[in-house]
Amino acid sequence: DIAGTNLPGRRLSGDYFDYIQIPNGHLGIAVADVSGKGVPAALLAASLQATLRSHVENLYSIATIMERANNSFCRTTAPESFATLFYGVFDPAGELTYVNAGHNPPLLVRASGAVESLKEGGTVLGMFPGTRYTEGRANLQPGDTLVIYSDGLSEAECDGELFGESRIVDVVRGLTGALARVVASALITEADSFSGAGASPDDMTVVVVKRSDGGR
Repeated sequence: DIAGTNLPGRRLSGDYFDYIQIPNGHLGIAVADVSGKGVPAALLAASLQATLRSHVENLYSIATIMERANNSFCRTTAPESFATLFYGVFDPAGELTYVNAGHNPPLLVRASGAVESLKEGGTVLGMFPGTRYTEGRANLQPGDTLVIYSDGLSEAECDGELFGESRIVDVVRGLTGALARVVASALITEADSFSGAGASPDDMTVVVVKRSDGGR
């Protein structure tokens, strides 16, 4: 069960999320946050999405895909431009292989309530040509929930206080058994309300992946 949503800080978003169908029942998931705001950031996000998809079509190694995407981004963008990107691939058994390129660590909230952060990877894209990335692995068990999000969600601010990871986890724990789309919508709504509806200066993006108790 998977759902994603985006609330632009302006009319156009510099965040993006994507689902990529891969042969043999594998599913790729990408969430990215490009530096800047408005039209320039949205164009860079579209370029990064196209770049990542082009490499996914020709390569399987996730670390190599990220290395190629980084080199492409370095060649085609201004020196001050960069992007954070989380890209992972689920196999049919629920095993996730991923690389986190400077992105907010996704939160894996276990059915037991325990929380794991997915940090393995490397630095942001677009700053350092030739950067090497390492792969991490995690397994979604029945009842687990994975939340992949941009910093606009966790850094939604009210009177100097951030929405933060703990509130994200609280929302997820409070919606045990809910569909992924319900959890994703609730996270955006809660963070937006926290900062003052419509007041957030940054894009908010979240993708929620849940594995049902039946393992489907």
